[in-house]
Amino acid sequence: MNMAYVYEHWRPDTNECFYVGKGSGKRANIHWGTARNLHHRRIVEKLRRNGMGVEVKIAANGLSDEEAFEKEKERILFYGIENLTNQTTGGEGLRDPSVATRQKMSDARQRILSDPEFRIRHSNGMRIALERDPLRCKRAGAKRRGLKRSESASAKTSIALKGRKRPDIAKRMKGVANHFYGKRHSEEILERIAAKKRGSKLSDETKYKMQASQRLRRERESLLKPPPMPVLRLPKLPFRHTTETIEKMRIAAKKRGISAVTRAAQKIASTGRKRAPFTPETIARMRIAATIRESDKRAQRKTM
Repeated sequence: MNMAYVYEHWRPDTNECFYVGKGSGKRANIHWGTARNLHHRRIVEKLRRNGMGVEVKIAANGLSDEEAFEKEKERILFYGIENLTNQTTGGEGLRDPSVATRQKMSDARQRILSDPEFRIRHSNGMRIALERDPLRCKRAGAKRRGLKRSESASAKTSIALKGRKRPDIAKRMKGVANHFYGKRHSEEILERIAAKKRGSKLSDETKYKMQASQRLRRERESLLKPPPMPVLRLPKLPFRHTTETIEKMRIAAKKRGISAVTRAAQKIASTGRKRAPFTPETIARMRIAATIRESDKRAQRKTM
């Protein structure tokens, strides 16, 4: 299957091509670090310092390796090697590298990506490039829309990530460090997400995994929570009216026509006595009521 292509790197500031190469996959978009020669890297760094990125153009695609190498030599000859950062006339690219070579390339790539300064520069460069060309994301999304990863690729990714722990990722994605901080999906995107989820049902296995995950999360959070602070409860103080309030109540009672006996009882109660003295008539009625209550209780006990 012919998967090779020939690409060109252009400078937006001068609108000139400065590199021609042959590649496949994402090779055309990798133009930083040790991916190219020193002359090429210096031009890329200069563009980024000026707030610009490399413009990638595909000269030909769907080629075999031999056809791609011939097309690469043709394009280098067209521009002139003296006007490019290419160090050769093309046609001698790396074909089917060995396992050791692939490992060296991978190690070099990991060293570059682990540099925090490089990651910041690359992020700023990509953001500026997207601001200059807002349709770039839509074009990239249209190319990948509908594509699905093969089972072998998914299995390789699963094996590589299994057992891998990144405890710092939560800290790096909090607040303003998160690329989606302060943003919100558009109504169109929300409707598209809802349409995909609508009518779908989770399997019992998935529900069990979600429950187990939530249970572990709650246990983990409970261990991290500080113990509750003891609540200090003070004894309630007895409520006492002030002298001014008592005087106002006495005046109001006189206006309402309350008897002198009741006013005297209120006065005794407000001054701290547990119980105001009752009149003989009230005491007699209370005795009769208590006798009736006792007789009712005895009658109920007999019926039970």
